[in-house]
Amino acid sequence: MLKLTKSQFNLLADAASEASAIVFGALLVSGVFSQEPVRGHIIVIGIILYILCVSLALFFKKKGNSDD
Repeated sequence: MLKLTKSQFNLLADAASEASAIVFGALLVSGVFSQEPVRGHIIVIGIILYILCVSLALFFKKKGNSDD
């Protein structure tokens, strides 16, 4: 199995954090600037993606800070 270093876990955490910011921004922009009503399932999918990205960021940050 591939073992990652602490710095690699920190890079993955940063990437997941940036992805969550992009997803949050896309949700905000689609809700504010959309000319047509946004469908409910699109919002739900966006929120699920946002939660997934934040969870990955927290997981990678925790793994990067552990002493394993």
